[in-house]
Amino acid sequence: MKTVKSITYCYEQGEDRVQKVIGVYAPDKILDGLDEIRKTMCGNGRELTKDTKDCCNYYLEFKSDKNGIEYFYTGDFILNEINL
Repeated sequence: MKTVKSITYCYEQGEDRVQKVIGVYAPDKILDGLDEIRKTMCGNGRELTKDTKDCCNYYLEFKSDKNGIEYFYTGDFILNEINL
């Protein structure tokens, strides 16, 4: 098994809360993915309201009038080999 880091995007669609893994990175490249999210979201008119790190995982929260609160978090993602 190999562990990599994933970034999950969470937002509301109607009355449903949606969570999507939007990226899988080598542990040393996760900051590159988070920097790209910060640039893109702020460039699209969202305000960065929270940017925290807990141990080895990150949490970014954005707010906009149109989309409300959206957030991203990182976590470990385990890749398993499939033997066919």
